[in-house]
Amino acid sequence: MWDVLDVYVDGATEPVEVTVLTIHVVDYRDFCDKAKVSAYPAGLDLLSAYCSLVEPEPSDLKPVKKWAREHKVIVERREHVGPTRTATPGAS
Repeated sequence: MWDVLDVYVDGATEPVEVTVLTIHVVDYRDFCDKAKVSAYPAGLDLLSAYCSLVEPEPSDLKPVKKWAREHKVIVERREHVGPTRTATPGAS
């Protein structure tokens, strides 16, 4: 199970919930390989937000970065609770 993200766009106080999909991970790794750059979790999070909220199949990372800058996108990962973990009391 992938993480759930809280995405804030244009200074919103309430987040939009986005689930990271396996295809987002595959696409992000492909983009990083093509650009010969290192992959970072924040980049995957932005790509997942972009694919869920704007365009499901961007051609590269340039429109993702442009969208994130123009709309002051903030992405926060929720605590991941898998089948072998339990939630920390009081954590959101």
